[in-house]
Amino acid sequence: MDVNLIVFIVGCVIVVGTLLFNIYSNNNRSQAQLQSVYETNMNQFTNNVSSNNKNSNDIEQLKREVISIQKELSTVLEILNTNLMNTVIEPVEDLKPDTKNSKIGSFSNILNYSKFLSNNKDIIDRYKNNKSIEEIAKELNKSIREVEMVIKLIK
Repeated sequence: MDVNLIVFIVGCVIVVGTLLFNIYSNNNRSQAQLQSVYETNMNQFTNNVSSNNKNSNDIEQLKREVISIQKELSTVLEILNTNLMNTVIEPVEDLKPDTKNSKIGSFSNILNYSKFLSNNKDIIDRYKNNKSIEEIAKELNKSIREVEMVIKLIK
C-alpha cells in the first residue's frame, strides 16, 4: 500500500470518529437540557397548581363571607323598615283624642301588646326557628338580657 493512501484512510477515520463523537455528545447534552427543562416546567406546574388551590380556597371563603354579610344587611333593612313604619304610625296615634285619664292612656300605650310584637318581631321569629338566645343577640346586635326579657314576656 502506498503511504499516501494510508494517510488518507487514517485521516478519514479520524474525521469520521470526531463527527460521531460530536453527534453522541450533542445528543447527551440535548437530553440533559431537555431533562432540566422538563424538571423546571414540572416545578412551575406544581407551584401553579398549589397556588390555584390556595386561591380557590380563598375565593370560597370570600363567598361565604359575602353571603353572611348579605344576610346581615337584609336583617338591618327589615329593622329599618319596621322602625320607619313605626315612626310614621306613632304621630298619627298621638293625634287621636284621649278619652281616658292621661296617666292611664300613656300606660296603655306603653303596654300595647301588638306594638310590642311588631317592635320585637325579628326576635320572636328567630326564637320560633329554635335559635339560642346568644345567637339571636349576636345576629341582631342586641344585649342578651334584652332578648331574654322579650322571650319571657312572650311566654
